Amino acid sequence: MPWEAIEQLGTDWAYTPNDNYKSKEWVLGTLIDVVAKGGNFMLGVSPMANGKFPKETIERLEYAGAWLGVNSEGIYGTRPWNIFKEGEDLRFTRGKDGKYLYAIAMKWPGKTMVIRSVRPVEGSEIVMLGVKQPLQWRQDEQGLVIDIPQAIEQHKPCDQAYTFRIQAQPFRMSSG
Repeated sequence: MPWEAIEQLGTDWAYTPNDNYKSKEWVLGTLIDVVAKGGNFMLGVSPMANGKFPKETIERLEYAGAWLGVNSEGIYGTRPWNIFKEGEDLRFTRGKDGKYLYAIAMKWPGKTMVIRSVRPVEGSEIVMLGVKQPLQWRQDEQGLVIDIPQAIEQHKPCDQAYTFRIQAQPFRMSSG
C-alpha cells in the first residue's frame, strides 16, 4: 500500500528564526530509509517572511540533490525489495522492472563490502553508481563480496551513502 513520511526540516512547520534544523545527513538517510521501505518522503520547508529560504534549508536540499545527481537510479521509480535492510548500514531497493537490485551502503564500506542476503546472477556486472568501471565480486561462504579499489575510495562519487547496482537473483529465506 502506498505511504508517505512527512517530516519538517526544523522544529516547526512554519519558518522560525534561529530554528534547529535537522542535519543534511539525516535528510539523506531518512530519504533512503523511507524509499527502501516502499514509501515516499516529503520534507517540509518554509520560507522566511521575505519569501526566501534560510541558507540552512538550501544547504540541506542541495546536499540531497547532489547525492541524487549520482544515485537517483536507486531511488526514483524503484520498489521495495524482499527485505529493506541488512544490518544497520545497508538498505535495498529494486528497479521497477525487477532487473536490478540497488544496495545502498549508508557508510563507506571500505576495501570490500559483504552482503549476506544477495546472490548476483552469474556473470553479471556490479557497479557503484557514479563509477564507470564494473567492480570485481565473488560469491563465497560470507555471501556476496564486492572489492572496492583504492582509486574509488580516493575519489568517492558522493559524500554519504554509496549505491551498488546488482543484477540479483530473488531472495529466498532459508528454512532453518
